[in-house]
Amino acid sequence: MNTESSWKIVYKTDLSYRSEIIKQILDKNTIESISLNKIDSSYNNFGYYEVLVNELDYVEANKIIQKINFDKKK
Repeated sequence: MNTESSWKIVYKTDLSYRSEIIKQILDKNTIESISLNKIDSSYNNFGYYEVLVNELDYVEANKIIQKINFDKKK
């Protein structure tokens, strides 16, 4: 059995603050995550910010992320 863990993309956005919010919420729920900036540094308009989690936490992380609504107005 392979004991190495692999990372899966659980969230992708073009807004850096959203990826950081997702990462903070996952960390608060004891799900280790990493954030990758894949925005092209030359033009800053190509690519995405990605949040990755261990594949063992992928399903739980998706459940948490689905509860988040960035467009909700109060």
